[in-house]
Amino acid sequence: MSIWYRACIAGVLLLWPAVSPATITAVLENPGQGGSVSGLSVISGWAFSDTGAPITVRLRINGEPVSPVACCSPRQDVMDAIPGAPLKTAFGLLFNYGLLNAGVHTIGVEVRAAGDEPVTVEHPVRVVKPGGAEFIEQLDLSRASAVIEENELLVSGAQVRSRHGTSSANLRLGYSLSTQSPVILAAPASLPVGARSTALAGGETTIFDATSQAFEMPAPNLVGARLEKHLDGDAAFGDTFVTAPAPVFSGLGPIFNNTGCASCHPKNGRGRPPREGERLDTIFLRVSVPGADAVTRGPLPVPGMGTQLQHRAVFGVLPEADVRMTQTERIETFADGESIRLRTLHFTIENPAVPLPAQVLTSPRTALPVFGRGLLEALDRATILALADEFDANGDGISGRPNMVWDTASGATRLGRFGWKANNSSLFQQTFNAYQQDIGITNPVLPIESATGQLQDDGLADDPEIDVETLDVATFYVQTLAVPARRRVDDPQVRRGEEVFAAAGCAACHTPTLRTGVLVGVPEVSHQTIHPYTDMLLHDMGEGLADGRPDFLASGREWRTPPLWGIGLTLRVQGHTLFLHDGRARTLMEAVMWHGGEAARAREAVRVMPREDREALIIFLESL
Repeated sequence: MSIWYRACIAGVLLLWPAVSPATITAVLENPGQGGSVSGLSVISGWAFSDTGAPITVRLRINGEPVSPVACCSPRQDVMDAIPGAPLKTAFGLLFNYGLLNAGVHTIGVEVRAAGDEPVTVEHPVRVVKPGGAEFIEQLDLSRASAVIEENELLVSGAQVRSRHGTSSANLRLGYSLSTQSPVILAAPASLPVGARSTALAGGETTIFDATSQAFEMPAPNLVGARLEKHLDGDAAFGDTFVTAPAPVFSGLGPIFNNTGCASCHPKNGRGRPPREGERLDTIFLRVSVPGADAVTRGPLPVPGMGTQLQHRAVFGVLPEADVRMTQTERIETFADGESIRLRTLHFTIENPAVPLPAQVLTSPRTALPVFGRGLLEALDRATILALADEFDANGDGISGRPNMVWDTASGATRLGRFGWKANNSSLFQQTFNAYQQDIGITNPVLPIESATGQLQDDGLADDPEIDVETLDVATFYVQTLAVPARRRVDDPQVRRGEEVFAAAGCAACHTPTLRTGVLVGVPEVSHQTIHPYTDMLLHDMGEGLADGRPDFLASGREWRTPPLWGIGLTLRVQGHTLFLHDGRARTLMEAVMWHGGEAARAREAVRVMPREDREALIIFLESL
């Protein structure tokens, strides 16, 4: 909500003096420009006529008028922002994108008012239909009963019709302010008794939303002022910064990787490597020289570049360097003769602003999904350490160990939890580091530019460029995002895939179930039984995935076990299926077959298993 709201309102304000008399002003907020959509979602926006004449709105799909859109309800923000705008300007329609074929479609509205020329606003969107997903054909509430409890609607006896027939379900519905959409919070009667707990991936923070907005929802146990704080954090996460000086969102750069949090984490999900001809966008390079800092024991910075290569810069400033990506492929063969192509991505530093030392260690890192992180931060230190077996005392071939990292805010060594190598100890640390390193935005914890002492230093006396409140709400936003529920938990193939997952040894690192402790100030994520499929530990993943760059205690072959919750919604939310630290794996099976080192035994178990078991394994992963 925050990105489109701010962009649309700001755009109208900038253009307002140039609007000709007797015109219709119309903005389509949802769907956004060029995004991916699926399932049930709201098409919404606002419009009005300068003459004050009543307006009508009609939905258009691929240039053809389809149906009327309800209009108009109050939008106080529009009336406050635009002189002369009436109160009632909002329009909206609940639409099932499952009715459209997969691919790119044009979604828009046509707005009419007496005496005005009609106005059409349209956005191209990609409709995604992942394999195994099922869209309901009809939700019949004619025989259902409903009662309102606090801010939720409890519906009993809803009739759900799909290609498999009609079944009865009880629904608990809420309304998401962030997406302006109705949300199914729970469907208890829809889940078999034995599956209810495992479906609740995030405990009480679980949300039953499998749409393209599944990673962007507030935890359903947030209420009142705490929900408002989450929404303030949503706005901060969506801010796009610009070159200083500027009246708002000032301070971008002078060198940076992207312009805001949401730019690196589109729809709160994972990044990807660039396509041919693209520059790096949601991936960057960690860099260092051999050795470790005497105090922090962290990586040593590259002179003139630091420990993160900023490949973009504001106008008139040189970026630290360019990065070129190439790829090679090899073929891996399963025991039954079926083969799979595995690609390796190669990243090369070019055109450095200053000469580089002889040996520069590099590590490409895609942005990781941000939902569920508050739950992982709430895990007791003892819970994580109890899973460690650094010297493989039990002889299972798995020797996970924690990373111990420098915590800048406290000036002490702490347990690492976040990042591909668990090199951040808390979400607060990850947030203030990202503002300074990724965006070039100084803050009260890191009040100097990342370019300080380099030729790109801007010399401006405008630091810090954001305040501690912004850091606080942005951190809280990430801590309190909902986790999407598992799907199809009673499906026989999913159950078989879960058995295969365990038998192959995958669960030795991807721990299915954990119990959170207390995260001070965030009771919503405390004392929750969760199903993240991670042990939060470092593991040797073999030479094939090695980056050769140590990061605190993590060696060049070690990576933190990434959580798997929500991984089956990647295509629907992100529009791609690119996995692993650099996005080299184009499918879940490719990701599995890249496992080596401690996971070599599990990979071999997958390589030799029958095709139907491999298919069941992937179907299980897609249910997460």
